[in-house]
Amino acid sequence: MTDRINVSFTVNDAYAKYLATAITSILENAHEDDDLYFYIITSDLSLESKRKIETLKTIKNFSIEYITLSSDDIPAIPENNNAHVTQETNFRLRIASLKPDLDKILCLDCDLVVVSSLSKLYNIELNDYWAACAIDAPNYGGCNNEFILKADLKQYFNTGVCLINLKAWRKNKVEEKIFDCLHKYSSILRYPDQDLLNLALNEHVLELNHQWNVFVGCLDLFYPLDIQKFILQNPRIIHWAGREKPWKYPTVALSDYFWKYARQTPFYEEILFNNLTQKILPQSIVQEKISYTDDYLLTKLKYAKCKLLSKFTFGTKRSLYRQRKKELKKQLKLIKHKYKEQEKQKES
Repeated sequence: MTDRINVSFTVNDAYAKYLATAITSILENAHEDDDLYFYIITSDLSLESKRKIETLKTIKNFSIEYITLSSDDIPAIPENNNAHVTQETNFRLRIASLKPDLDKILCLDCDLVVVSSLSKLYNIELNDYWAACAIDAPNYGGCNNEFILKADLKQYFNTGVCLINLKAWRKNKVEEKIFDCLHKYSSILRYPDQDLLNLALNEHVLELNHQWNVFVGCLDLFYPLDIQKFILQNPRIIHWAGREKPWKYPTVALSDYFWKYARQTPFYEEILFNNLTQKILPQSIVQEKISYTDDYLLTKLKYAKCKLLSKFTFGTKRSLYRQRKKELKKQLKLIKHKYKEQEKQKES
């Protein structure tokens, strides 16, 4: 008897090479009887990228379906505060209606690798839970506290690895809840797709062990020592959820796992070439942590809004927006200074 495992990714053509790396890692570590079905939700995946992905069947056979959407197929969602997160990520919010014939699906980000069979994760009994996710690692640094408080959440989860009970989603109209939350909470969203899932799924999420979503960004700053030690010894899914991707920062933690699978894809030379020709600026761990904090994110969004309006308004309004922009810029500097001082105190 074969065990069917439904896996979904959302991707644009620029990320096809990292999608291929993630798929390769899944295939390499699959059990012989794992029957893998991939659903790729995309806006622009090229025929050439699809051809290259097909070649991965030499590792292990799989089924694949491409679902093409455009930004018009979902309500207007604010841009993510992280530049590396594209609008295509929001397509997964419609997964229950896109695949009405499926009862369960595992939604994965592309910036990860799987280092064990997915069967154990996929076969977790969800019962009445609507999804299963691991707690977002920045929670341990207090980085989501303000959002949790404002949104009245019991917990905040990282949805880059999200096992979804599609049957329960349809029964409880979760997709409708997601877009209701978009209207209700649009002013406080930081990572819209993840924030919306947390809002709509509140109190209906089964907590996964951290080994199923090892958040690599600032590994030693977020996780308590006991959790950090366990997941480094027993990783199942390694997720470079922060800005420091292994293809840009080869020395980032656990990057050897990424390169092991990237080398086996037909995109390997392209990954090397694209990132060797880019100018990569060094980024400190402290700066990475600051970028996740709620006060910095919200202030940055307000600053961007005032900066824009100061260019397109006139007279008194323009003067007010310019003044407010200066004030917010100072606040951003103060926040950075505060967190850097905190890290210095921890080190001393």
